[in-house]
Parts: sequence; structure tokens; C-alpha cells
Amino acid sequence: MTRQSALDSVRSQAIEIARGWSAPGSPSSWALTAGIFTALGHDDELAAMAAEIPRDLMPALLFCAAACYLIGEDEPPGLVDFFPGAGGAQRAFDSRFEPVFRSFCLARRAELLAVCGSRRYQMNEVARSTQVAVALGVLGRRAPTAGIALIDLGTGAGLGLHPDRYCHQLDGGPDLGDRTSPLILQCETKGPFVPPLPRTMPPIQWRVGIDLEPLDLADPDDRLWARSCLPPERGALERFDQASRLFLAHPCSILRGDAIESLPALLDAVPEDLLPVVVDTYAAVFFSDQERSQFHEVVRHWGEIRDLAWISLDPLVPLGTAGRFSVQDLDVPDEVVVRYQQGGVFALLGLISYEQGRRTSNLLACAHPSGTTMTWLDRV
Repeated sequence: MTRQSALDSVRSQAIEIARGWSAPGSPSSWALTAGIFTALGHDDELAAMAAEIPRDLMPALLFCAAACYLIGEDEPPGLVDFFPGAGGAQRAFDSRFEPVFRSFCLARRAELLAVCGSRRYQMNEVARSTQVAVALGVLGRRAPTAGIALIDLGTGAGLGLHPDRYCHQLDGGPDLGDRTSPLILQCETKGPFVPPLPRTMPPIQWRVGIDLEPLDLADPDDRLWARSCLPPERGALERFDQASRLFLAHPCSILRGDAIESLPALLDAVPEDLLPVVVDTYAAVFFSDQERSQFHEVVRHWGEIRDLAWISLDPLVPLGTAGRFSVQDLDVPDEVVVRYQQGGVFALLGLISYEQGRRTSNLLACAHPSGTTMTWLDRV
């Protein structure tokens, strides 16, 4: 990739993400997230810094996470007040943010790039588990007696391994998950229709995560990094803290490794009486074209051997303003593509399942990156 193409890619991704967080009617608490990515996308020097990061490390996202990490670590006066903290009022986002953010990043250039060189971007927005819970509920309605073996790709700190331990509240439907859970995830639903929502999820009886660099929530620095990858929004950070406590109380196995290389052995290890469900939330979107092809081949091959399912919650590819295709190769309506390219990033919730070798696919919904809103696309 040439320097110019790397720079264009950073700008495209940053602008697309900023649009997704600044759509008309967005909560004011999302303005800071949009402002950070806007600053990166519109500033030549910041974009040039991010363009030095290898493309496979997700430069725009990694750069902004590293900046939030250093701000959280150093608490620079005049800048940290824009961020939600443990105490004191958060300063309202305004035009004064961008120049102080820019100055901080340029002054801390060496440290910022050093963080980018030692870390991977790992989003742990637990509210996205609600979309996974819906897809699991659809699976459970099709196979009501099947227990689930959940395999979470790119799991980071593992918060996506416990959708059954959260309470998911969707407009117009019953609560899913654990109705007594201390963590309640609310999701606003939109669209011209409301599908018949599942009332329960199948029991998860086996669960494991895969990540290139798993995060240890008991380690203070790993925990700070995981928080830094989240949108700097009070609700997201509170959800993360509550979910972290639940994970530490119910630890799961997380395998260090490449998702595509590790998946066949894990599928082979799943007990025969359980349905393997591969979950991918904002993971496959970052695979190369070749890696996605390899991943499809793994899923197809195992779907011929045993029943299994793949739940995907991913933006369109390529990531950025030119996004057009589903990572699952599902048919995406033209109006959805136009809305994505003009209005900013969101994810498609797709479900592919194999039963006795027969493949079924559904494009269930679109969902905001926060996981707190979704628009139905299928009546299933």
C-alpha cells in the first residue's frame, strides 16, 4: 500500500465511524466519540501519524484508542475534563475539544505510536451481546432441544462469552437472558415491522473465546486498555465495568491464537450433543479478502460434517465509506448500502446455519456500533 492510499484509508474509516456516531438524533453523550474520529479524519498531521500504523492493525481505531489510553493514564488538564470520569461533571463537548486533542496527540507522538506498536485494538462493547442474544433465540426456536457450544472470535476480554448472564430488554418483546442479572442491556428497535421475537435463548453449556492477544481483566493495565478501546461514553464504560465483574465471577477459557487457524480444532472438540455456534462481532470485517475466503471455507466444510451456526455482527466491507458487501456474502438491499455509505458505520446482524448439510441464511437486522439500537430487516 502506498503512503497516499494508507492516508486515504485512515481518513475514510475515521469519517465513516464519525458519521455513525453523529447521525441526526444521536444522544449528546456520543458527541465525544464522533469528535475524536472527526479530528483524525480531517486533520492532515493526525491522519499521517495514524497512516504509519500497519493496515492490519486497524490504524484509525487503534490510533484513537491509544490516544484515549494516554489521556486516561496522564489526565492532561484541559482535555481530560471532556471525558467521563469517576468523579466530577463531564465537560460538554464543543469546538474547544479538537485543538486541545490535536495538540496533545502531536506532543505525545512518540508515546502514542509506541502504544500502537505494542497493543491491538480490541472493542469490548458488551451491549452488542443483545444482537447475539436475538440470533441465539432464533436458533433456539428452530432447534428447541439443542444446547449451545459458543465460540467467540476476537473475544478480547471475553465479555461476549456471557450473553445468557445479561438481561436484554428490547422494545416490543420479552426480556432475553437472565432477568435477575445486575447488568441490564436496553436496545431500541426500529423498522416497519416487528418480527416474532424469541422468548428464550438455548442454554449455553460450553464456551470458549479466541483472540490474538487476550486481555486479562484482573490486570490493571489490560483493563485500562480495554476501556480505552470503548467509546468514551459513560453508559458504555458503566456496562463494561459491570460486565467485567460478571466475567471475573464466571471466568471462561480464552485461547490465544489466530481465529481461522484455531477454529477447526475447537469445532472438533465440541461435544457431539451440542450445537457449535461461532460468534463474530466486529471481527470478520477486519479479515483480508483471503482470510474471509478461508473462514467461509472452514464454516462450509464443518457445516457438511455436523450442524453448526455462524452469527455475524459486522459492518460492510471494505470498512470505510466504500463499504458495500456483507462479510457473510449475504444479499444486502441497495437502500441499506446507500444508508451505510451516506450515514456512517453500522453492523449487519447475519445468521448462517447448517442442519444436516442444508444451509440457511438470514439478514436479521442493522445495529448501531453501540449495540443500543437496531433496525429489523427480516421477519424470521
